[in-house]
Amino acid sequence: MRIIAPMMILIMMTSTLAGCTGGDPDGGGNDNIDMDVLNQLIDDNLQDFVNNTTITVENHYHNNTTIMNDNTDNSISNVNGSSSVSTLKMFTVSWDPSVHTTYEDIGNRVVSMDGNLQQSNNNPYLLLMYIYNGFTIEFENITCNEINSYGNYNIDDDDWRSYINQNYGWNDNQIYGLSDTIDDDFKDLKQNTTVREQCNYFASIATESQLVDVYSINIQVGEAFELVSTGYVDEIYLDCDDGYSSSLSNNTGIYLGGQANCTITAIAEVQSDSGDWVYSTSNSNGTGNDSSSWPDWGPSGYYWHYYDMSLQSYYTPTPNNFAVYFNIVAVENYL
Repeated sequence: MRIIAPMMILIMMTSTLAGCTGGDPDGGGNDNIDMDVLNQLIDDNLQDFVNNTTITVENHYHNNTTIMNDNTDNSISNVNGSSSVSTLKMFTVSWDPSVHTTYEDIGNRVVSMDGNLQQSNNNPYLLLMYIYNGFTIEFENITCNEINSYGNYNIDDDDWRSYINQNYGWNDNQIYGLSDTIDDDFKDLKQNTTVREQCNYFASIATESQLVDVYSINIQVGEAFELVSTGYVDEIYLDCDDGYSSSLSNNTGIYLGGQANCTITAIAEVQSDSGDWVYSTSNSNGTGNDSSSWPDWGPSGYYWHYYDMSLQSYYTPTPNNFAVYFNIVAVENYL
């Protein structure tokens, strides 16, 4: 910076007149100038000097910033001091929900009960028992399909009388009452709370859910995981070797981990729809057009009411293919 200031001018004026303010002691002192005259001279001419003064300022800026790009992976493993560059990371996920489905053939589930009859015979699968014409008639290991069919009104006491007569003979004093009782008991079984819970009657679809790990990421001490975006998953779970755990649900901008070695796992839910209850027309031999047959015991009716496994399906909100974007950020444990 260079400055020509008024004070410099005053100094120069003072220096110019300095020879006039002091006398030569040997010269008799005839050239002295009065101080009042000098002050008046400065006052009269100072403003003119200031008005004609030029002030020049030169600015020299120096930028110490250096930008280098050597294509180095500036991820967490390359952190240098307090300045780090985090590279956005990504990978793709491809999975098949169909291999994680669980279908249960509810129609062929054998029904069990816990009543006086079952306890006295030590057999939870013995549902009904009768004494007739010197025979003991037992109905055990009965499936949901069979109860659902024999508990419908298309089977009546006439059908049961034919069944009893064919297998245990005709007893005019007992067969009418027994056929009515068996018919009523099977209809009651279908409405029984325990049976309905096991057979899932009156529910259009029986659903089973499976939780599937679709991807996982390992992080170390001093590394935090930040989710940027992901395909929808049911949960993102953090499990650390120090016993700490946490989770989030598709929330972005959230940090996980840092204090220990941890594993981050994304979990998808797959709902398996096992089937539905349907009617099928049967011929005179009791064989339906669905290739299902009536059981060897019991009467054969015109309708076979069974659980159709061909209606299997599944549902998951997680896409079969998606991308995951995330950051690994360096952290310092405070405590």
